Amino acid sequence: MPEEPPMEKGRYFLKDTVRRKIDFSQVDQHRGVRPPPIEKPFREDGELVDLVSVGRWNGITTVSVESAIQNRQSRRNFTGDPLTLDELSFLLWATQGIRQRVHVGTALRTVPSAGARHAFETYLCIFEVTGVEPGFYRYLPVEQKLLREFQEDQAAAKITAATLGQSFVAQAAVVFIWTTKGLTILGFPCNQFLTQEPGTSEEIREFCRVNYGVTFPMFAKVEVNGKGACDLYKHLTSLDTKPTGAGKISWNFEKFVIGRNGKVVARFAPRTKPDAPEVIKVIEEELAKK
Repeated sequence: MPEEPPMEKGRYFLKDTVRRKIDFSQVDQHRGVRPPPIEKPFREDGELVDLVSVGRWNGITTVSVESAIQNRQSRRNFTGDPLTLDELSFLLWATQGIRQRVHVGTALRTVPSAGARHAFETYLCIFEVTGVEPGFYRYLPVEQKLLREFQEDQAAAKITAATLGQSFVAQAAVVFIWTTKGLTILGFPCNQFLTQEPGTSEEIREFCRVNYGVTFPMFAKVEVNGKGACDLYKHLTSLDTKPTGAGKISWNFEKFVIGRNGKVVARFAPRTKPDAPEVIKVIEEELAKK
């Protein structure tokens, strides 16, 4: 039997027929699992772009539902004109925005959201938006802002490759990117190990991006051992987490795996590579949990 094309393999979750494969008695909402935060945390010193406030955008007109349905079209050719910031602000709010924040873990959203059981994880590859530098950004719906993540060389070619050769995708002014599995890598630079990180937080982020292709969030430089250790690492090192156990950080590149429920499930020594079988096993086990 011929293997299903890669594009077809990934389409099932976009179709309503996916409901036939789900045991709804085991979903988080039925099991009483608390909803995740409305949005993932972000570094406070990150480069932020203000979006137009909800309802204050210019050039966005109202249409009836009937008219919207009758005039809907799929686009494969684009004009080459940039989007305005007003247009981008409206598109983000309309697809992943918040109508009302109820409390810490719950918000009324602008689109159906499976009972608010997922965090907002909307990324954008911006090619042409008036007043916004090209690059990759993350949408922050609570703040109605963009967080600049990084600039990528040959972004159009890489977007085309990632969409299985559909070159029209990279011709758009903006490409929206949604994550699915939920794995996020966070980096915390530290200069306590033979002064390997002497630069500023921004210099470290740029060095890692240019020399190692790092695209995951890099936080401000912290201390991980001693009296000056930040609260996060005081907590992490106090736990008797397997296989390394409790105790101070021995060197850079020590790794912790945190589950969807916020609990630390594994700790790996610096010499254990990120793609080591034991690390991958733990990550895949956690991603498989609902």
